[in-house]
Amino acid sequence: METKTYKYRLIFQFAYKGIINVPDAAEPYLTQLEYGQDDGNSIILRADGKSFHEAKQFKLMRGGFPSPKEAWEEARECLLALSLVAAELGLGFKAGDINVGEYEPAKALPGQDTIFSKNTFSDQESKKKTRAVPHKLGITIIEELDKTHGITSIKMSAQIAPFSLTPAGLISAMCLMADQEPRIDTRSSLALEIYHQSFFEQSRTAFLMLIQMLETLSATMERSPKVIAFIELLRSETIQESKKAKSEQRDADHQSLERIASSLSDLKKESITQSIVKLAEECCSKSFIDGGSVASLIRKCYKIRGSLTHKGITGVSEKDFLNYLAGLRNVCREILWVKMRFAKLNLHPDDISPTVINSDMTQF
Repeated sequence: METKTYKYRLIFQFAYKGIINVPDAAEPYLTQLEYGQDDGNSIILRADGKSFHEAKQFKLMRGGFPSPKEAWEEARECLLALSLVAAELGLGFKAGDINVGEYEPAKALPGQDTIFSKNTFSDQESKKKTRAVPHKLGITIIEELDKTHGITSIKMSAQIAPFSLTPAGLISAMCLMADQEPRIDTRSSLALEIYHQSFFEQSRTAFLMLIQMLETLSATMERSPKVIAFIELLRSETIQESKKAKSEQRDADHQSLERIASSLSDLKKESITQSIVKLAEECCSKSFIDGGSVASLIRKCYKIRGSLTHKGITGVSEKDFLNYLAGLRNVCREILWVKMRFAKLNLHPDDISPTVINSDMTQF
């Protein structure tokens, strides 16, 4: 009886082209590389495009697993590791849900789309002697055919990079990150997804998303005992005045005083802005904007957020806004490092390609 084996296919995207670059000019149109592993089953990195340099989307694949669950476990480790690598390097990364959880058959199935008939897949399989599976972001587990056959995907839908990684550098960084066995909770996972998605949005939308990321990670904190005692004193006096107004049938005053008493209870907690300021000061050790403090940056960003939310404008010049966006993104990146407790990577110089400038990177 033939033993079945399984492979995973992890499809992911970067926000920009030129993130992965092959420095060897002799092979400018290289689209696939294999990296041997101790068990004999290579990791395959494939670019969806004319070359690694021209691609935004990539496939990471590895086979030879005796069960779909084992393939899934390695794939989800790679997914989290790649996401954290991208966060450390300040790159937008997309691969569906980051915190995919334990293996379930329904999660690992290829996507479906009624635009394509079943004949589309059978035609692909007969022409290329490959197994055709729908193309989707994230993890797909595929039963392997014999070694002479491969796998093909069918698509189911009609700035300046500071540096770029070599393909080997990306695999190396992913393995280094996975070796740290990173584990993240649900809030950190959501924050990481928001951070990455912000790179794919227009600047104003990205700004609001990053503020939301900080709110997701921050926890409201109680004020000092002395301040809480003073608030309680004010609240007690307000309640007494409210009762007096009710007894005197001053209904409007009674209702106003009740609302004030309720608002005073809310003051026992720090404001969300102050909570984020404290979080940023704990996690960030340097200034970001014109020598200003992290606290001043957060407060200014919240002022811009208010203007965007209520007026639809930033209230500052375009140049200043982009500077604040860059500072906010740096703060978010620093906080992710601390909250997720993973060590920064030290990539070997050979893993980094020369600076690449792409003309289509117009979004900040």
